[in-house]
Parts: sequence; structure tokens; C-alpha cells
Amino acid sequence: MPILMKTPQQPHILLIDKDTAQIQLIETALRSSGYQVILAQTQAQLMDELANQPIDIILLNCTIDSIPYLEWCQFIGQSPQTANIPLILLVTAKDITALIQGIKSGAVGYLFHPLQLDSLRTCVTAHLSLRTPVSSKHQELERKALLHLLCHDLTTPLSAVVSLLSMSPSADMLMRMQSVLLESAQSGLELIDIVRGIRELQEKQLCLSPVCLLDTLNASLLTQKNYLIQKNITVNIDIPAYFTVLVEPYSFSQQVLTTLLNNAIKFSYPNSYIQIQAFDLDEKFIILNIKDYGIGMSEKLCPQLFDLNKTTARMGAAGEPAGSGYRLALVSRLMLAYQGSIHVQSKVNTQQDETGGTTVSLRLQKVVI
Repeated sequence: MPILMKTPQQPHILLIDKDTAQIQLIETALRSSGYQVILAQTQAQLMDELANQPIDIILLNCTIDSIPYLEWCQFIGQSPQTANIPLILLVTAKDITALIQGIKSGAVGYLFHPLQLDSLRTCVTAHLSLRTPVSSKHQELERKALLHLLCHDLTTPLSAVVSLLSMSPSADMLMRMQSVLLESAQSGLELIDIVRGIRELQEKQLCLSPVCLLDTLNASLLTQKNYLIQKNITVNIDIPAYFTVLVEPYSFSQQVLTTLLNNAIKFSYPNSYIQIQAFDLDEKFIILNIKDYGIGMSEKLCPQLFDLNKTTARMGAAGEPAGSGYRLALVSRLMLAYQGSIHVQSKVNTQQDETGGTTVSLRLQKVVI
């Protein structure tokens, strides 16, 4: 039976910690109170989590030697994506220096070790009540970013069309400019499609249904058949036929998989191959990896792929047009609506070998048939 699903509204608490026992203690205490706990142990992991979901509060353990708490405090306070998220320090009563430095760097509260779970829950609840709900603030930021896309980024392709046509070109000139006009029009339509898709996610419920992962992937691959032939790219698939996932079927096939496959082909070198593999993560989730051995990208660019305020458009490995660069922003929001996530790992590959390229990993809800 289909399931009506909106993006989860549970408060998201991000924990920066490496103490296994304390992590389990905090997770148990907060999840029993209706909070979702997310773990990050590096700044890259923190930014990756922010790309997949809004974060309501950050807890930072300052008692672990391998966690440079002052560096973390400064990073969180200075990064635009985290500056407005309340930061709560977990410190020892003896380490007043850590407490003072943390507060100066932007922390809004603290708790002493040994941690009292009732105090933890009270502190988190209090700081949540003091701020504008992240979901509302997040949606307002999304609306502003979408308006920017329509007012700014859409102007570029439309201006190109108007500029060319205002020259009163001859029929012969129009024929020569056809590819430029077509590319500009397609870019504009892509931006409109992305804005429409994200607005629908904000306003409507998604109807999630079980789908066969392998069948859905094969259907999406058919839409890329000519592109694969054109670049002579082979696709190797290793997905059990019985893997079933919970998604909205149309958007998963036509927007998520088609976008990721098209990107993998676009950024692959001609005469190369793409590896697609799926495996069980645990009893609840399946991981789908789409790996290419193409041009890759820097690690700094990866977290920006899902940000509507960042432009990440790039030309393909064979000189394909850059496109809008915002399609992955829609994909990441769809994955969140499926109660899954997306992660991108990449390495620049200038040697056209297997040492670089990009791996996109989807975490999908498993359905046991």
C-alpha cells in the first residue's frame, strides 16, 4: 500500500563526539524524547549532513583530545551554513578555559561531565524553544534561493535568446545559431523544472511505494541509451533482483536515477565504464553506489552540489555543455523526502585511469517482500 510521506519534522541534533559509550548514552536519551541524533566526527561529515537535512542543535564534546574543540567552535561560528545553529558544549567542570573559549567562539550553552541525561534533555528542549523552528527558517531560505534562481540564473539563458533574436538574423544565420538558441532554451527550462520540483516537495505529500531497484534502474538506463552509445561507455551492474526500496516511483526513476546516470555519463571519459552496485547496509537500508572513472572534482566542491546558493555547473569530459548545475539540489531533497540520503565522494582524475572519478551513494529504505 502506498504511504503518504512528508519530510520528517523531528528535531535533528548533531553530535560531534568520538566516545562510543557517551554516543550511545546521548543517542538513547534524545531519541526516547523524540529527537533524531546524527553523528559527525569530521568537518566534512558535518557539511555532508547539512546538505541532506536541516540541523537544529549541535552538541560538541570538548573532553576528547582528538577533537580540537576550539577549531570546531570557530568553524561552526564562522561557516554561513552553521553560524545560526545553537552550539552546546560538553565540558568538564575543571576545564574552565575550554568553556570560556567556547562561549567566546559562539557557543550558546554548556553541560558538565559526568553528563546528567535529564539536564541534557532539558537543555536541548530549552534551546529549541528559543529559536525559530529550523523547518520554517529552512523553507524561507529555500524560497529565497528559488527566487534568486528565477530572477538571476534564468535571466542568463533568456537574455541570450533575446539578444540573438533582436539582431534580426537572416534564415542562414538562424540555422547557424540554432544550437546556441536550443542550449539556452533547454537551460531555462531545466531551471524552471528544478524550481517547480522543489516547490512541490515543500507543499505536497509524496506517495511512497515499494519498487524493484533493478527494474527501475534498467528503465532509467534506457533513457540514456543513445548517450552511452555516443560515448562508448559500458555499464556494469551488480544489484540483487530481489532488492526492493520505498520511494515515489516517478520522481525516483525520472529525476533521481536519470540525473545521476546522466551525470555519470557526462563526466566519464569516452570508452570507459560505469560501475553500479547495491548492497545491504543494515536491516533498514540499502546502499546504491553509482561510480564513474571520469574527470572527478575536488573534495571542497562535493558539499556544494546540493546547495541552491552555490553554482557548480561544469562542462562534461567530452566538452558537453555545463547545464544549470542545480539538478542535484532537487535530487538531495527528494532523497530526504524518501527518508534516505545522498553522499558524494570524488577525486580529480586527469590521467583517465581508475584512480579517480566520482561515487554517488544513495541510502534507500529497504522493503522486505
